[in-house]
Amino acid sequence: MEKYSTEYIHFIKTFIANKCYMNYCNMMLKKSNEEGSDYKENILKYRYEPDVWKEILNTIHIPMKYLIQLYKNIDYEIPQHSIQVYEYKTFQEYVDTYVTLEKAGSYNYQQFIKSMKDPEFKNKVVEKYETSLYENKIKNYIIYVINLYITAKTNAHQIFTDREQLEMDIAVDIMPYLEYISKRDLHTNKHDIKTGCIEVDTIDYINNLLFTM
Repeated sequence: MEKYSTEYIHFIKTFIANKCYMNYCNMMLKKSNEEGSDYKENILKYRYEPDVWKEILNTIHIPMKYLIQLYKNIDYEIPQHSIQVYEYKTFQEYVDTYVTLEKAGSYNYQQFIKSMKDPEFKNKVVEKYETSLYENKIKNYIIYVINLYITAKTNAHQIFTDREQLEMDIAVDIMPYLEYISKRDLHTNKHDIKTGCIEVDTIDYINNLLFTM
């Protein structure tokens, strides 16, 4: 993957954070109207709910995958935080999620146990596990950023560290994005785009939201 500016990657992150924040607020508003409950209370009540964030992040899964790819290619230090909406499972827990005697049946389970003795096969499973951990780490990071913003906007807390102040600044600076795409020779015809080009899909997604009225 080519080198991207820090400002460009920050734009992708803030775009995703803003979109997820808006979707979360809209979801809580709808819930409040349907139940006759308090909007602000719901904003704070459901901000760590896994099912809520799974639904929200699923609506923006392509840009999220793109951000994960970008972070994999730079030396970016994720700040320490306590949010674990997406669980950090042990390797055994990860394997049990997909393969157990009950789920796979006796024969397939025994075949899997046998295959795990092969170093090449085991390394592939470990690689998938580590990828899953990293993806959850980035998802939790985005949720952490949004929660800082929610906390500040609802006055749930009023004192923040300098790093937290920086993280919760999710105002979108569009200039690095426009600068980047202006330098690219992007096809506008979807039929000319190679299937699975996650960057082009993400740029299409962003352009549709930013420039389509």
